[in-house]
Amino acid sequence: QTLGAPLTGSSLIGGGAVRNSFEAKTPAVKTSFTSATSTRPSFITRQEALQPPLPDKDEEEMPSHSQSFAVPADAPDVFASEHFSDAPALPSTTRETTTSSSNILLSRRSSLGSMVGSSTSALSNGPKRIVRAVPAVPAAPVPVAALEDADQVLMDTVQVQTTVQKSSAFLSEQVSANVTEINAEVEAKSSNSDKDVFVFSGETLRTMVADEHWDARLKAFESINMRLQRASTTQETLNEVIVETFVDLSLSCLADPHQKVATEALSVLQGCVAAYPQNLKSRLGAVLLALFHRLADRRPALRDQANSVLNLVRTSLDPVLVMTALSPRMGEVPDRMKTALMQFMGAVAPHCDAYFQVPSNAWAFLSRMAHIIGSSGAKPSLTLTVAARRLLELVFKTSPQVICAQIAALPLQQQITLKKYLEASIPDIDHQVTLASRAEWSSKVPL
Repeated sequence: QTLGAPLTGSSLIGGGAVRNSFEAKTPAVKTSFTSATSTRPSFITRQEALQPPLPDKDEEEMPSHSQSFAVPADAPDVFASEHFSDAPALPSTTRETTTSSSNILLSRRSSLGSMVGSSTSALSNGPKRIVRAVPAVPAAPVPVAALEDADQVLMDTVQVQTTVQKSSAFLSEQVSANVTEINAEVEAKSSNSDKDVFVFSGETLRTMVADEHWDARLKAFESINMRLQRASTTQETLNEVIVETFVDLSLSCLADPHQKVATEALSVLQGCVAAYPQNLKSRLGAVLLALFHRLADRRPALRDQANSVLNLVRTSLDPVLVMTALSPRMGEVPDRMKTALMQFMGAVAPHCDAYFQVPSNAWAFLSRMAHIIGSSGAKPSLTLTVAARRLLELVFKTSPQVICAQIAALPLQQQITLKKYLEASIPDIDHQVTLASRAEWSSKVPL
């Protein structure tokens, strides 16, 4: 038979000569066969790798067939030595061919045994889930420079976003501030325009001040204050009639029951005194009397504010003008404020020589003083006595002769009262008064 023909048992079994020749000349065959059958390789052959994979059936149970692949124990061994005992000797070519065929057969049997062993082992362990493993594809390494560039781009992006957010917040604040400023300016202009209408309309202001609702009165004085402040800022000089109107309106509400209205009216009066003192001559007496009345107010804030305005009048106006306006109204000041009146006039009297050098002015002043300190029978308080004595002493020093002559011209009871207050600082006041009265009398008697 040729080399390529399939091998059968009859072709391998010959006479004894063939067997002897095979055993003698091919000892490696049995050795190779023994090693091949005793050792089963665990690797997968190329033919197995080329076979199509089994279908993937999840949770499919496969029956065990381990016994179907078992080789019977009494099966004849075709390669046993007794089969070759009577075989005739083969030629050398035949022996070589037989040797090659035997090697090929042994190799196939060894592969078949390995496959049977692997299948038997796998199937004897029971049904299992067959899963084909897919090898993981390793990720391509990223260059370090690319990572650094990506980090830089991320940092730049974050920085740009932060800058945009800050810019947006700043712009929002700026826009809000500008809008607020514009609204305030518009409101101020609108308010000022309304106040200008009220200020230059005397009838409107009088109507608002006479309103029974306190908020209307308050708005009137707020508008006047705004007008005075704007005139001071722009160095504008208001008309004397306008200033007098403001003063009259403020005097009418200094005793307002609502404190806010009274406070705003005092502010108007204070502004007029500070900016236009020369326009208060005709109304100075009324202003001073109203301020002394406010010194007796039950509200401390109004008392303090009235005292501030009085000091402003004293320092801003001519003392003679103040004394001229206040002296005729001494009796109208509340009794509780008589001491304050004496103290205020004592601060002005040293600068009023020109006023007291006029006999009529001196006589009228002394007469009022005598009435206040007790010639009418009322006993003055200690503080009033001290303040009156100090005021009389200051007035006496301005023009002694005129004062003594006018004391002598007063009724006797008033003379006694005034001399009693002056004798502490002027011991001979009685003698001086007597001499002044004689000189006055002699001047009136014709020669």
